[in-house]
Amino acid sequence: MASIVTLRDGSNVIAEINEIYQGEGDERRGVGLQLRDPFTLELYEFPDAENPEDRSRVKFSRWNSFTLERTFRLPYDSVVCVSTPDPNLTSAFEEKQKFFDAADVVDSTGETNDTATETAE
Repeated sequence: MASIVTLRDGSNVIAEINEIYQGEGDERRGVGLQLRDPFTLELYEFPDAENPEDRSRVKFSRWNSFTLERTFRLPYDSVVCVSTPDPNLTSAFEEKQKFFDAADVVDSTGETNDTATETAE
């Protein structure tokens, strides 16, 4: 299930998250979050749009577009909060995951077949 993670730098990231633990038994403690398929979210406003539904758009950008890795670990001190996304954002996120499942293929030259940024409708 997708969550929105607000980072200390003010950015909002949508991803599947899990907690990272360290230690065993009574010594076990959470140390951070693991993000799967993180995308940075940015809101763009179009106040002159005729249709009210077109006045705001959310842009999805791969959180770290310089790697083919899709899982990242963050310490708790880099996270401000975790929240549940709007159902429309969850659906758009799941579409992005499907796209990258199909497109993150390294060809013989070492280049990827994906795009770094997609915009949700």
